[in-house]
Amino acid sequence: MKDLLEHFRGLISSVFIDDSAWLNILECAHSLPITVGAQPFGFEFPLHARTPNADFGATLESETSAAEIIQRRAKNNRNDEVANALSRLFKKMDTNKSQLRDIVGHKLMLEFDIGTKRMGAGSFPGMFLRPDQHPIVGSGDRFDDVRMVAESLTNAVGWQISRPQLETLRNVYISQPDGVRMDSIGIFPARSQAIRLSIMGFESCEAICKFLKNSAWPGCSSSIESIVTRFRERMQISKVGLSIDVEENNLGPTLGLTFIVKQRYTNHPRYWFDGPGDWDPFLNALRQEELIVPEKIQALGDWVVKPSSLFGRSGRFFLLRGIHHIKLVVRDGKLDEAKAYVFLVLSAA
Repeated sequence: MKDLLEHFRGLISSVFIDDSAWLNILECAHSLPITVGAQPFGFEFPLHARTPNADFGATLESETSAAEIIQRRAKNNRNDEVANALSRLFKKMDTNKSQLRDIVGHKLMLEFDIGTKRMGAGSFPGMFLRPDQHPIVGSGDRFDDVRMVAESLTNAVGWQISRPQLETLRNVYISQPDGVRMDSIGIFPARSQAIRLSIMGFESCEAICKFLKNSAWPGCSSSIESIVTRFRERMQISKVGLSIDVEENNLGPTLGLTFIVKQRYTNHPRYWFDGPGDWDPFLNALRQEELIVPEKIQALGDWVVKPSSLFGRSGRFFLLRGIHHIKLVVRDGKLDEAKAYVFLVLSAA
């Protein structure tokens, strides 16, 4: 992937990634097969920090040449913790009549904390699975599926979910209102043994506050209501998503907020298409927050462009660039961070 990324340096503003940070990203990408570029990849830009650093995100898919390379690496080197963890997950996905694959399909998302956390290019990446093959909606009878996805991730890195953590996970699931879905389940082995849940589709502040109360979130729900309300006054919000951490004995106090301004459906043929101006209302709303770096908002607006043509040895490709989502992080009752998750997709003509 390092060889591929080097071609895209000119597309990324130095406001987001300076030359030093870019070298760290290339060092990280060097460990990934170039065929990872056949899946969406991208960056996490911190809009609240003046330092031009970013995290790197990539997608892996089982039963591909990239997965085979990683599995071969794991077989040849028992000390390669990342390759061995990924290999365990791929084997569980690829087993005949795999229940895990029925829920999450073949894809695994990776997030490398090489910029915003300064953990170094060799750190263990965050690992995420999305139950989009069989969406987990509402609080029905799908907790066994939630547990399977969470245990598949934690077992891959040698963790065991404790009984209190499992009970907290169950409580979050049964607290989900009808109409919302568990969008992704993930872990950050280099940070803690918490399980990160992304829950999407809340339509009102009342639904959010009720969920936070029922799931025993330890933060101040009135601060969440205040933030959601002030952004609703600035722009139209379709739905709201929450990111929440299931720690070993309770829920973590930090909460992520994702405002859905463009509804994305995974199987829609235009899922990865962003039009110029689609994100302007959100960016204008962000400009009014004191913690936001204005230069980064300006550069982010320039990120979304029409698809462009590229020519490689195997023929013509289109490069798609866009913003997948923007997450606001609430800590100690106030808006503390804002992060833009941007993507690049190489599409055959």
